[in-house]
Amino acid sequence: MEIREFKDPQDYKEGDIVVSAEEIERRLDELAPQLAKKYKGKKPLLVGLLTGAAWLTVDLLERFHTLGITDAQLTFMKVSSYRNGDTAAFEPRIEYDTLINPQGRHVLLVDDIADTGKTLSAVSALLKSKDIETVKSLVLVDKPSRREIVYTPDYVGFEIPNVWVQGRGMDSDGFGRGDPNIRKGPYHY
Repeated sequence: MEIREFKDPQDYKEGDIVVSAEEIERRLDELAPQLAKKYKGKKPLLVGLLTGAAWLTVDLLERFHTLGITDAQLTFMKVSSYRNGDTAAFEPRIEYDTLINPQGRHVLLVDDIADTGKTLSAVSALLKSKDIETVKSLVLVDKPSRREIVYTPDYVGFEIPNVWVQGRGMDSDGFGRGDPNIRKGPYHY
């Protein structure tokens, strides 16, 4: 995990960059070889959680291919726990399951952020019930101070303070996903 100092949450203003695009690229370049070593010859299935993890999941698939993991496959699931805004309003609910059967596969579950831990825990349990070989999780950002249940992602890009963030796939009411940086939100461009 990237170890770096962050400001105190109250010191961020809306729109401030929390993690830059350059830092994200460097961190993914560090994580990809570790993952490629683990998954070489295992025909991994990357399961991205929509919508936030779409960009990250495709980035990882490309890096896998570049590193010789050409048998990796990609699929997505849609899980909801947010109605609007920045507060988890209900328990995670699967809205869209994978198109590729994960049975017997080595699954890398990819999400943009781990906060309460509920979504990753629920999806991991669902995948394990499908007789998969292994499931590991990767998140771009982790906010362990927001955990409501015990869950620790296996791979973490950045551990950040408890600030609402958007960019690099994450949004504020549907906006900001395309920003290559991770910013303090909600921010209107």
